[in-house]
Amino acid sequence: MRSLLLREAAAWKTLHGARALDPARSARGFTLIEVAVALAILGLITVTIYMSLRSALDNVDHLRESQEPYQRGRVTRSFLASALRSASLFTGLPEDGFAAVDSSHAGVPRDELTFVALSPPGARGSRMQVHLYVADSAGGSFLKLDVRPVGVADSTPPFTSYTLSNAVRGLDLSYLAAAADDRTIWLDHWDSLIRLPYAVRITFLPAGVPDPLWETPLVTQLPAGRML
Repeated sequence: MRSLLLREAAAWKTLHGARALDPARSARGFTLIEVAVALAILGLITVTIYMSLRSALDNVDHLRESQEPYQRGRVTRSFLASALRSASLFTGLPEDGFAAVDSSHAGVPRDELTFVALSPPGARGSRMQVHLYVADSAGGSFLKLDVRPVGVADSTPPFTSYTLSNAVRGLDLSYLAAAADDRTIWLDHWDSLIRLPYAVRITFLPAGVPDPLWETPLVTQLPAGRML
């Protein structure tokens, strides 16, 4: 019986090591040096993770800031195209029709356009008057858009002004119309307040560095030949 117990003890030592059978060594725990080394390694790992996370967050913020003007430009172009496609009939005063102004500032084309379009869902009134232009301020040149509802009871609400971009310093507008021989031609002016052109081409003149978003003209087809 005794020899059997000795053989089992030897097998246990071989499997688990002699240290497991030594209570004094098992209860000794970690030394102060081991704890200090472990804390130093943990701190180094924590700092590395924090630096990586901080760098990733900075990159996200920088990407968001760089993409914001581009997204605003895309929304602006989409809104203008949608408004022009919905240029609508309006029975108000002649000045509430399709009004184009051919002008310039310091040699830079700064045309203006005012027209009546269908209001987006949820807006006050079924129609809105839109005024597109470029204005100067202390910070430079800005693409501006004034909007107000029309045909709301007997009142004429004031315009609400929006700054669309600071990357545009000028506007050059062209209008597609029918020529005498039934061809269509682009005109640099539009004199009729009560008739729509077939299409409008808006050429944005970028400010500062070239910007493909604003260098590409916006060409939008209108409800051709209709009377306002």
